[in-house]
Amino acid sequence: MQELGGGHAAAAFELQFEELEEAVAAAGDEQFNTLRFTSTDCTAPAYFDPSDTGGVIPVVPLSFVLGSKVYVTDGSPGNVFLQSIIDANGDCISFPAEESFVTPLRLLFDLSDFFTPPFTVR
Repeated sequence: MQELGGGHAAAAFELQFEELEEAVAAAGDEQFNTLRFTSTDCTAPAYFDPSDTGGVIPVVPLSFVLGSKVYVTDGSPGNVFLQSIIDANGDCISFPAEESFVTPLRLLFDLSDFFTPPFTVR
């Protein structure tokens, strides 16, 4: 590990890069990539519907890539009122509020903090 300035930046980056590799590997399956939101314009907070997994229990933690942001699950599923969704084409679709049983997501990191746009995730 390299010492950078005052300390732990290199170790933190190594840890985040390992999380990035796991997140990118898990995000490749399209069935897990539909995000839902309580806002009308597909901004945070983000959620996903646990039934989207088709009953499959993933062997790695679920993660989602939306633009340059990587989200991971953050808590247990519960009922919330949703008002928008990002579909498989990346379009934001708003709708009247409906109660849904969903899992909360949190932002793990923004890839643009590590890579200079434009870049792609495959």
